[in-house]
Order: sequence, then structure tokens, then C-alpha cells
Amino acid sequence: MNQQNGILTLGELQTFRLNNDVDETQHLQVFLFDALTLKTVSGATVSVTSLQTNHSRLEQTDAQGLFKFRDLSDPGAYKIIAAHPDYQSTQQVHLHVNTRANDTLAIYMLPQFSSKSELYFMLESDSALHLDFKVDANQTCKVGPLQRLCGGISYHEGKKARQPQIIKMPEIGNTTYLIYAEKSEEAMSFSIRASSMASPIIINNPKLGQDQKYWIIGCLKGSLGLENIEILNSESALQPNISDYCI
Repeated sequence: MNQQNGILTLGELQTFRLNNDVDETQHLQVFLFDALTLKTVSGATVSVTSLQTNHSRLEQTDAQGLFKFRDLSDPGAYKIIAAHPDYQSTQQVHLHVNTRANDTLAIYMLPQFSSKSELYFMLESDSALHLDFKVDANQTCKVGPLQRLCGGISYHEGKKARQPQIIKMPEIGNTTYLIYAEKSEEAMSFSIRASSMASPIIINNPKLGQDQKYWIIGCLKGSLGLENIEILNSESALQPNISDYCI
């Protein structure tokens, strides 16, 4: 378990503390958001379980996508599970150290898959995510902040701090994809989620070197499928090209 700059990482699970204000009423306050539209998600069922005592409490988000767990008496790690019929269930861990503190968290939920071939690329960072691929011999798509739609693949940008970057792909084509992200001041986490996978592929990267500007995540060859993704997890000072990394 690592605690750093308000970030708790426990295995694959990560959550962020947005603020920490002290007053007379102690509670954990969480907002749920649609990861694509950034609108709040109401009517979600949320459970909070103490990993120390296994004591669990269950609530539902209100019209503002908010739920509150008051008077958390046990300091330590809490597992938070959010579920909604229209969204993929999400599980995170939050470290509640001071029981006198009111913690406010944000959790982003991806919509349910609309088809068996649909998949999502998700970067848990406010840095830009990129997906480059060749449509044919003469055209290359560079899906990202500057080209939000190309070849049926769309980019969904989180503009505020801690909002994720999402690339939505209706299906994997018979081409090669280069996945990379721009430099962040903090460690980043990238995941691939598909209806055909029992669990997501998660790749974590520490803070990049001072002279590096890009995190080269990996290459995906459509003909080989997700199970054969080539994870590069390297750094570059220059914006990468497919031909330099994906053979």
C-alpha cells in the first residue's frame, strides 16, 4: 500500500482525495460522474466497506450524483463499490486517516458496452491520451485532443484536474495502433476495458524523467487481438511515430 500526495494505490485500485476540510460533522462525500459526458450519475448503489473491520454501509446517489457516509468511526482503508444498470461497476479504495475530516472524492463510471466488440482506453490523468493508426496507405488517424473523431474512434477529454481521458473504439480494426500519453507531473494509470475481457488490462507508469515529454504505452495489432498487446512502457522526448515503435 502506497500513500503519496493524497493518492492511495492498493494493487490495481486507485482513488483521489479532492479536499480535506475539518468541521463538526465527519463524513465521506463522493460524487459519481459519467466518464464520457462528465455529467453526474444519480440512482447508483454505493457500498463502503472498512478493510480493517469488514463493516459495510450501503447508500444511493441523489439527483446530484452525491452520496454521504457520515461518522466513519474507523480510520484506515475503505473499499468503495459503485453500481448502476447503465454503467460498468467500479471499485476503488480510499484512505480515511482522520475521522474528524470531511473527505470529498470523485469517481468516474464508464457506460455499459453497447456491443460485444466495443472497448475503452482510459487514462487516469488530466494529460492528453493519443491513439495513432493507419486507415490506409495514404491516411493516418491521430485520435486525441486535436482530432477528436477519426475512423469511427472518438476522444473524450476531461479538462479539469483528475478527470480521466477516454478513447472509445467501436471495434478493433485490421490495423496497428500506437497508444501514448503526454507528460504528467504525477504518476499515471492506463487501462483497456472490453466486453470480451473478464478484467481490464492496467498499465501503471511512474513520473517521467525531466527531459521526457511522452509516455509510450504500447502497440496493439488488430489481427492479433487484445490478448497480444505489446506493452512498451517507455519514454520519449519527441512525439512518437507508429513506424518507430510498432513493427
